[in-house]
Amino acid sequence: MYAFVLNRFVANNSGKLMMTGTQPVDSLDETLFDGWVTAGKVRAAEDSEINTYESNISVPASSTVFISAALSDETTALASSEDALISLAIPFNMGLTKLKFNLNASSSDGNLEIDVKRNGTSILNDPIVVEEGETIFTLEATSITLVSTNLDEDDIVSVFLNEAGDAAAGLKVSLIGFKR
Repeated sequence: MYAFVLNRFVANNSGKLMMTGTQPVDSLDETLFDGWVTAGKVRAAEDSEINTYESNISVPASSTVFISAALSDETTALASSEDALISLAIPFNMGLTKLKFNLNASSSDGNLEIDVKRNGTSILNDPIVVEEGETIFTLEATSITLVSTNLDEDDIVSVFLNEAGDAAAGLKVSLIGFKR
């Protein structure tokens, strides 16, 4: 297995810095990003700058890859919306094998319902439901299936929150798969 620490940082339109990478998911160090910022290896782009930094790291085909992004801050209660929480341009051709969502705080009343779309069309046969009291949801452990597993470079993947439950906060997503 190849283990690369960094492939791309992208600032979204809210100014949040998102990371995509190609290191094995089980070896992600929570303090790694803070270390990169402290060491001056990355920084948030100014409005006048292009909001994308790309490294020259090449990812061998069939390497395990993931793209992770925060969809909200860690404490503010989530609210459903017809607008996407986030839209990401896929950095390379990718075969999607797993979707993972996690919350900092679970819903105290009601479920979360999440949809993931590729270029405007859902990649799921049914929306994902994160049940009241749960903080982690992994697609591979459910009856929900991926309708579309091939993501092409520059496809736009968007995450929508159809139902927000009550008091759920700190939503994150990870797209896990392989470079194809």
